[in-house]
Amino acid sequence: MMRDKAATTAARLERDLRNRPIARLPSLDELARTYNTSRVTMHRAVRLLCARGILDARPGRGIIVTAAQTTGAMEPSKAAVIERYLRSLIVDMSTEHLPPLIDVARHFRTSVSAVRAGLKHLEKDGLVFLSPRCRAVVCRTAEKNANAQPPLAAEEALYQRLRSRIESGTYPFGQPLPKFEYLARTENVSVRNIARVFRRIERDGLAYQRGRTRIAGAPWSADGLGTHQRRNCVLIVQPNDATWDEFAVAPWTMPFAQAFMREMSIYGVEPVVALEQSRGTAHASPGIPAGKDAISAAVERARDRLLGVLVVNRGWTMHDKKFTQKSLAWSEWLCRFGKPVVFFDHLASAHDRWFDPEMRAILTRSIGIPEVHRHFTRCYLDYYTLTNLALQVLHRHGHRTIAYPTPFAPLPWMLTRRNDLRRSARDLLLPVRILDATDCPLLFDTRGPMALSMALSTLSCIEQPFARALMKAIEMMGDPSTPVCKLSVDQRQLIDLTACLGAFLARSDTTAILAPNDEHARMFYRWLMMAGIRVPEDLSLLSFDDLVESAYPYTISSINFGFDSLGYTAFHALLGDIPLKVDKWKSIEAKSRINHFATIGHARRIIAA
Repeated sequence: MMRDKAATTAARLERDLRNRPIARLPSLDELARTYNTSRVTMHRAVRLLCARGILDARPGRGIIVTAAQTTGAMEPSKAAVIERYLRSLIVDMSTEHLPPLIDVARHFRTSVSAVRAGLKHLEKDGLVFLSPRCRAVVCRTAEKNANAQPPLAAEEALYQRLRSRIESGTYPFGQPLPKFEYLARTENVSVRNIARVFRRIERDGLAYQRGRTRIAGAPWSADGLGTHQRRNCVLIVQPNDATWDEFAVAPWTMPFAQAFMREMSIYGVEPVVALEQSRGTAHASPGIPAGKDAISAAVERARDRLLGVLVVNRGWTMHDKKFTQKSLAWSEWLCRFGKPVVFFDHLASAHDRWFDPEMRAILTRSIGIPEVHRHFTRCYLDYYTLTNLALQVLHRHGHRTIAYPTPFAPLPWMLTRRNDLRRSARDLLLPVRILDATDCPLLFDTRGPMALSMALSTLSCIEQPFARALMKAIEMMGDPSTPVCKLSVDQRQLIDLTACLGAFLARSDTTAILAPNDEHARMFYRWLMMAGIRVPEDLSLLSFDDLVESAYPYTISSINFGFDSLGYTAFHALLGDIPLKVDKWKSIEAKSRINHFATIGHARRIIAA
């Protein structure tokens, strides 16, 4: 009944607008009194007319009558005039954006709806598209004239490119095709479009799916290549007197090794492990080549089966030029075999801007050697990029004072990361202050003969809610005169964290904690829960090293170093089946990212009770 009444009221209002064209309607209350109905019915009638494009009702703008009602039959001609005007702007202007829709509407003394009607024809021709901010962006790939043909859609263009690569042999039959994430970055299209393109390629019989991997060609095209592919091998050189098994299970290098070995298993490639030094090598055995002579013999035995050489744990450092020269000399010797050589460098601390003239001369001379320039590729991680990402994320959420606690005995790499954080804040011109133990000394010394009474007396002087919560937890440990050295390991850890973190949280301007790694972040999270501090409602928490073994019931925002994608890139650099984008030093940097934002929120001060 109410819907019928709203439709009747809408029909009456539409008839009145045709007989008496106006630009704006009064409020809902006045319309309800005019048409002798309720405000709810009038609201539904206006919504029906908005759905039909007769009215345009938005919060704060009132009820506007569209151009179709104010100008009657002149709306198509007005849209055509606007279309011709915008086409002329596309031809004459060199900018990438058309004027705002509201400015075009004011120029023609019409509504924004009429401008959108004119833009629809340009969108169909592929000349413009509307961005998420409702700005008309010009497609510069199309011809800028009225008779231009619509450009090839991104999906169709990607389909033609991938099809030509498969047919020409760029993607050999029987071998896996690149992954969706890689194509999304290199082809600048969405993963959804890539999935649709792959379905078309599979329907055409040019690829098939095996598990989660897409293989080029028909299923029977790889039968004759399977035996040959399984005989291929990759020489893995470990210069630090360690086996590949130790490298593959180390926390730092495990994501890289897992991604590299996964691609080797997909392609049926066998690893051949070798050691750089033959003297004083604890892991040397008759089955593992060690030294240049043994490596040369292994390369000679493999011959055409060898895809390339992977060298791990070899770094470039701006502080030790002799070490860098030794690394470059080693790469020059390996490149003489005429096979691709990939160096995996997870110890890199050098940035392009930090190279002095002498270091630049060394790198330029080594990279300029024809064999090195043709076959050499370096995969590395720049810690400076990680600190930049951490500070940018926290600054974007409004954090200006960030705590970097290093409880217990700080290791050298913790201090190096702290210096990188301060350098990043200075270079990025961010108004962010990094607090460390120098700015916030310990609340009390836990190394000497200390009793629980000292911790309780110190916390009683802090006017923060977390201090009272911790006092209750410490009082439950025993008598106040009990020495800390006689407590359990978990209780002593709580005391140590209270002395360290309490010093930072005693300041009311601390809004975020940046942990040195995931292990410290988990300890901080448990301490914050015990102190009654909510994460991220009261305090944000971010850490580094998103490792595989860091899965806990609670999730912590952590920066992933990107070693998994770097392992994929390293293998395909040896295989040479995908294009690689390297810098002038023949290097590929790991793409770091944040796993999630579960413990990162907007800055909020911890208010004293």
